[in-house]
Amino acid sequence: MEKVYLLGAGSSAVAGAPLIRDFKQRAEEVSQRGDGSVNLKVAETIDFWNKTAPAANVEEFYILADLLDRLSTDGQSQKAAEGVRYLIAKTLELSMGVGISEIHRKFVHRVWEIAQGRGDFAVITLNWDIAVDNASYTHDQFSLDYGYEHARSFEGDSDIRRRGRFLILKLHGSLNWWVCQNDDCQTLWYGRGQKDVSRHWEEEKARPCGECGGSLLPLMVPPTGQKFEYSQTAFSPMRAIWKEAREAMKGCQDLAILGYSFPPTDVQFRMFLLEALSRNNNLRTILVLSSPKIGSSRQKFEDFYDEAFAQSPHRQRLRFVYKSFEDWVADGMPFEV
Repeated sequence: MEKVYLLGAGSSAVAGAPLIRDFKQRAEEVSQRGDGSVNLKVAETIDFWNKTAPAANVEEFYILADLLDRLSTDGQSQKAAEGVRYLIAKTLELSMGVGISEIHRKFVHRVWEIAQGRGDFAVITLNWDIAVDNASYTHDQFSLDYGYEHARSFEGDSDIRRRGRFLILKLHGSLNWWVCQNDDCQTLWYGRGQKDVSRHWEEEKARPCGECGGSLLPLMVPPTGQKFEYSQTAFSPMRAIWKEAREAMKGCQDLAILGYSFPPTDVQFRMFLLEALSRNNNLRTILVLSSPKIGSSRQKFEDFYDEAFAQSPHRQRLRFVYKSFEDWVADGMPFEV
């Protein structure tokens, strides 16, 4: 595989997604909508957030809510973890709108152009949004591939016979993913262009699986180090997707890390990335794209990456580019610094 593109939260901001540090403010804005589109669970979750850990970001708050849920400290705590998942889904759904992100459309088309139709690339994303997914539908030479053979579209796969495949590996699940709870099925269903997993918390009736009739649940892996513990009921799709991502990073020649800052809450992914790269004998470049920084802010950012790669044989291959995701895409997505 020649190129791997690793997308963090910074790459989705241009499409309307809030950054981690802004998530609470955006969620509060969403909860105050008076059009009936938001379940009271969002307001209840924000209230609990303010009472327990007002300075925590959304990832830190989820870790706390998950811990309190496991301890079963009281009724509100037991509902908090589910409340955070709904809050995340609804905030992203309403923040990002329904249109195609032009920047992500250009990104998808440029990825395919660089690969010259060979398919020797992978897009790995840590984001729940579907900006890249939607953009992939605007190209007529390939179909979207989520890296799991039992993935099915609710609308049917009208483009499934196209020879080209655009591989998108979503390590934290997605706003449009539903997984069958039947252990013998575990079909991964997705809606094309639909950020619809919030329905799980808004509708009383469970969504049925079109393969076996079993119950479907949203597949959004929470921002904790216990990703696979959470996804035991969806072990097959997540295992397949993470294995595919590991193979892609083990074999790529160039890796672009776009808008990802190694949050301290996600030690698991950091170690996963470093382990995969430690087995890569073909790597030429690790491009790290970040929003513009100057002075001590830039030095601190580079020191953090340098420390993270301290034991990596590829430490010297780090190259830093300080510009926005949209500017990098507009420049043609070069790997040369």
